[in-house]
Amino acid sequence: MNAAPRAATAAGTELSGAAVRGGEAWEAAFQLLFETTATPVAILDERRRLVDLNVAAQRLLGHCPASRAGEPIVGAVAAGERRRSAAQWERLLREGRASGTTTLISSDGAELKIAYTAVIEAVPGGRRAVYTLTPAAGSPLQTNSLAVRSQPLTRREAQVIRLIADGLDTAEIADTLEVSPNTVRSHVRNAMSKLGARTRAQLVARVLGIGEG
Repeated sequence: MNAAPRAATAAGTELSGAAVRGGEAWEAAFQLLFETTATPVAILDERRRLVDLNVAAQRLLGHCPASRAGEPIVGAVAAGERRRSAAQWERLLREGRASGTTTLISSDGAELKIAYTAVIEAVPGGRRAVYTLTPAAGSPLQTNSLAVRSQPLTRREAQVIRLIADGLDTAEIADTLEVSPNTVRSHVRNAMSKLGARTRAQLVARVLGIGEG
């Protein structure tokens, strides 16, 4: 898979697709971000089969069947959610961007409640779906999520930051979350205050664990 688009999504940069895809230096830089970011990132092909997971995603999913490369993700989705999951997938393919929650089943039968945002990226020979993952609210895995810190982010603050990382502006985030732009700005200000960030880029960098922005 072309490393640049997938790592660009993982790192949450605001660079244009053209810039991201240009040159070996960009390839190397974004490959490094994909591999080192603290945010779990999963890549699926157009048939919903796992292509790649970064280290953070491997830790999150553990022994879930969805963590094995080449496996159809549908086999790990809780039976009661498969119809909804299929509809979410079709929406992602149609609109190019989606967010929501799903429940995966681990190899020992435990439920893993996952929140995600996803985008479709064009690569040579097809398309890839790039997912950023966090434990959903109420999940026992949530202690590992972006929202749990010494100065904890609220669930909504973490959600807003994930959307910023996916390249959405204030108006688009407001539309996605069905809130006002002023509410989005308030969440951003609160998160910046908690993490000592001076800019949105720095905020994303600190949350994703990729250094100063």
